[in-house]
Amino acid sequence: MNSSESVKVDEFAIHKGHSYASCVMDLETGEIQWVGKGHGMEDFRKFFEEYDMELLSPSRFRQT
Repeated sequence: MNSSESVKVDEFAIHKGHSYASCVMDLETGEIQWVGKGHGMEDFRKFFEEYDMELLSPSRFRQT
């Protein structure tokens, strides 16, 4: 996986709304960075457990 400046989170239905998945995509490259089952916050929390947070751009965490 590459370092990401901007990411998008999307959720989508599988099998006509009975199963769901979430994905994280790099907006600059269009590359899918992560896909996980489910679409609730608990399901998406897996992204933070599985994804190497050091790959996200430090500018995303600036203090204001």
